[in-house]
Amino acid sequence: MLGGSLMNAFMDFLSFIGEWLLYTFPFYQGCLEIMEQVSELN
Repeated sequence: MLGGSLMNAFMDFLSFIGEWLLYTFPFYQGCLEIMEQVSELN
């Protein structure tokens, strides 16, 4: 019983991390591109 609930909690955690990365990764890439453009201007 405990093993099953632990596995379910782990799967929920993984899906949460996956969704979080899905939203934050494009934002992070956009920030990197902006930082590169700013460093080129200076």
